[in-house]
Amino acid sequence: MMYKTRKASILILTFLLFTNSKLNAQDFAIAGIGYSYFGSAQVIEGNLTNAEIQIEELSAFINIPIKLKAEGNVLIHGIHYLRISPESSLNTQTDFGDLHRISYRLRWIKPLSNQWKLSLTAEPTLSSTLDRGSIETDDFVFQSSLIFLKQTSKSSRIGFGLNYSTQFGSPLPIPLFIYSRTYINGKLQLLLPSKASYHWQLGKFEFGPQLDIDGSRFGADLPVIQSNELSERIELINYSRVSIGTSVRARLNRWIVTELYGGHTLTRNYRVFDELDNSQSYEMNNSFFAELSISISPLNNKK
Repeated sequence: MMYKTRKASILILTFLLFTNSKLNAQDFAIAGIGYSYFGSAQVIEGNLTNAEIQIEELSAFINIPIKLKAEGNVLIHGIHYLRISPESSLNTQTDFGDLHRISYRLRWIKPLSNQWKLSLTAEPTLSSTLDRGSIETDDFVFQSSLIFLKQTSKSSRIGFGLNYSTQFGSPLPIPLFIYSRTYINGKLQLLLPSKASYHWQLGKFEFGPQLDIDGSRFGADLPVIQSNELSERIELINYSRVSIGTSVRARLNRWIVTELYGGHTLTRNYRVFDELDNSQSYEMNNSFFAELSISISPLNNKK
């Protein structure tokens, strides 16, 4: 049985500041919205193996950069919203409900010696199903990062650091390696372990393969669905996915950039936890996906 839904997607354009290819240096995104659709796929692990689940995502963000008095220092204030909407083919009792993530992201960029820069990020995040009637401790997570970046040449940049994030579903410290290099007609971008891409450039268009890892943890208060592993209530939901496909970006004018990204997932997983920290995994088969985003990215004419 097939079905329809509406809901949420995640934009990873806020990492543009860290992957300084020629186009990205000109295209820092001030604001944007995005929509993603992940096709229906059968649950292959857990107690819902007769169910198929599709997921829609909706995201929005705004970034406000502020130049500080100290030379080269920049503060970026950002508000980011994500809504994830899974829907089951069985009945409403198997739905996890909408998952919401709202975060305030404060990023400080400070120049160091010998072409190095320091980037510090603090990101208090409300991540919840918002079904409790009140906000609980489990609904909050504090994400942060520390990154060192070096401009090694006019066309390349390298960096490393540490990111404390829920990107893999649960809060974890994640070592980061960043590398970007611009070629005559293309560019390589690595933000490992979460993103890798190579894009060819043709006029106002960029296109090429891309790999993404994303996820989050959400506080919840939901009834348990037909499980012998869990007690009566679900208190936490971890969601993670890995996707690979082709991305096409287009600059429509001096201000607007659009991106279409589509392909196939490599992994999709829900893991739920009860109040006793027992867990049940709902791993799904892989499926196609499509993402569409539009952002306000003023073109910088500096050479």
